[in-house]
Amino acid sequence: MCHRRRTDVCSHATAWHASSGHPGNAGSDHLEEAAGCCLQIVLADGLDTVGRERIMRGMDAWGYRFRLCGTASWFRSDAEDALNWLIANELLHTGGTLTMRSRS
Repeated sequence: MCHRRRTDVCSHATAWHASSGHPGNAGSDHLEEAAGCCLQIVLADGLDTVGRERIMRGMDAWGYRFRLCGTASWFRSDAEDALNWLIANELLHTGGTLTMRSRS
């Protein structure tokens, strides 16, 4: 559900999935893909019984890979550029809350 919502808002993105052994290619760049991952994490807080921690564990299990290995480490320590992309594209407010706008 979060993955589908993310692609609706941020467009289809390129992701490396360990389970498939190859990258997807839907025309976006690395930063936009990282922003999409951040958006999944932020959106998860709005879903009953999901939350950030659960979605980050799920992303690890699905094969997402980041510079700092685990999703939680990446999100807490290395996702500033992706969060800034979401802010610049008016999907998040500066404080990290959702704007509830869709991307044109």
